[in-house]
Amino acid sequence: MTETVGSKEVLNQALNLLEKSVAHGVFVASPQKVGNYHRLWARDGMICGLAALALKREDLVQAFGLSLKTLLDGRGPQGQIPSNVELVSEGSIGSVSLGTLAGRVDANTWFVIGAFHYLEAFPNSPLREDLYQACARIFSLLNAWEYNSRGLIYTPEGGTWADDYILGGYTFYDQVLRLWAEKLALQNQGFLSSPSGGDALHWIWPTEKRAEFLRLNFWPVPETKGQAYHPLAQEKYLQDQRKKSGSLERAQHFLQALKPSGYQPGFDTFAHSLALALGLATEDQKSSVFQVAQSTGHSLMMPAFWPTIAMDSPQGQELEQMASLAFKNRPDEYHNGGIWPMINGWWGIGLWEGGQKTWAQSLLTEMDQALMRSQSPSFPEYFQAQSFEAMGTGECTWGAAAYILLTQHMKGLSGLKL
Repeated sequence: MTETVGSKEVLNQALNLLEKSVAHGVFVASPQKVGNYHRLWARDGMICGLAALALKREDLVQAFGLSLKTLLDGRGPQGQIPSNVELVSEGSIGSVSLGTLAGRVDANTWFVIGAFHYLEAFPNSPLREDLYQACARIFSLLNAWEYNSRGLIYTPEGGTWADDYILGGYTFYDQVLRLWAEKLALQNQGFLSSPSGGDALHWIWPTEKRAEFLRLNFWPVPETKGQAYHPLAQEKYLQDQRKKSGSLERAQHFLQALKPSGYQPGFDTFAHSLALALGLATEDQKSSVFQVAQSTGHSLMMPAFWPTIAMDSPQGQELEQMASLAFKNRPDEYHNGGIWPMINGWWGIGLWEGGQKTWAQSLLTEMDQALMRSQSPSFPEYFQAQSFEAMGTGECTWGAAAYILLTQHMKGLSGLKL
């Protein structure tokens, strides 16, 4: 494979930030002491850990291991992984958050994904049995969070990484993370042969069964609407599609979420990135997703969610009420169409795995240009989608980690088990 890398300057910034973001031995969301960013966050820490494994840096991998242990120590009473943990001294937990306005479902699935990647690299880790037990407990929790034992996790609004965005119900993002977590569990022979793994197999579906179930329910088409989780919701969505297009009566991408009241039909870039990386989309679906991505009006880097929500719409008024501390979701900003380096690192991996390697290289070039324009501080939380002004908290570690993962993946060195 031809080695393809991004800007050495940006890569060095990413490496420096990853190093700088180890505090009390664990990865923090940002070295900047703003709000609660100077804490270990489950999903951020796991993405940083994956980057550490990709780099094969012993010091950073050690921070990954301690991050896993700290999250284990901070678990909730039902075994749920904390959203974030405050460290007051080396290995000492100050406070634990399981989520402010809502619990974080994806903290748990990202933990499983991180744990199995760590155990793939260190199968004899002293943490092994504790991680096996924690992962088995999480699979049981995910099954409980279906509530009706029908195969889809029900996420509370605000219960994902986009905690200030209108996204809840049976979210596609959370289902894809579960698919990845289950796939990793089924590939880990040590886990499967352990007592914990034996217990967890009650809750884990075969990978292709889960994948087919997700295609059926998040990509409505007329041929399968009678088999769907919510047939009336699919019927209504397909009718709406026909009215809009005049003829087209099928989805053009995976839909954001399903609720008892119907589908939330927007485009979730993070969810699509993971779905493409995991090979969930068929060839026809991949082609359609790429067409939709090209229609968003953005050259290469993708917004978090699309289309944006107008503030004078009913959804806009609801969005304003979602802010936990301060409102950030004006159109083209933050979750509401903002352009995140973290998400675009994963989007590049999705493009690469989806067969769009030239597109992925062009995306990386645009990321380099945007990140070089905003060198101080490096790796802003997100860019305003129209002006590309750097916004949010600076020095966001998971943005640097996703950039590292993309560059390493394009060289065949990421070590990601997809």
